[in-house]
Amino acid sequence: MKRSFGFALSGLVHAFKRERNIRLFLYGYIVVIGVGAYLRLLTWEWLTIIIAGGLFLCTELLNTAIERFVDVVDHNRKMDGGTGYHANLKAAKDVAASASLVALSVNILVIVIVFWPYAAMQIAIWQQK
Repeated sequence: MKRSFGFALSGLVHAFKRERNIRLFLYGYIVVIGVGAYLRLLTWEWLTIIIAGGLFLCTELLNTAIERFVDVVDHNRKMDGGTGYHANLKAAKDVAASASLVALSVNILVIVIVFWPYAAMQIAIWQQK
């Protein structure tokens, strides 16, 4: 168990160091959590933010793993005289990237839905002044 956790942590550190999109997401997610704490979100709001963010991070990590695997397979193909990505290898990378895009879109939608009432209330207060 301890060893498996170490491998998982190593993978997370690897992805954080080498994947700009994961770093950007985590920095943005820290801001979202900070704003949520300031606004004192309700339990269900926290749950939706945490689940949506966690699902995006999982999807992005899987996308990274698929990209790494395809790059190794493609490198071996090129060493055997092949050129460019095999159509299915390219499709695998493209589909994995689209999964990340969908997960990010859902995450943004959840954030907008959760924070919109707070923003609307603040706008109404500013308009009354």
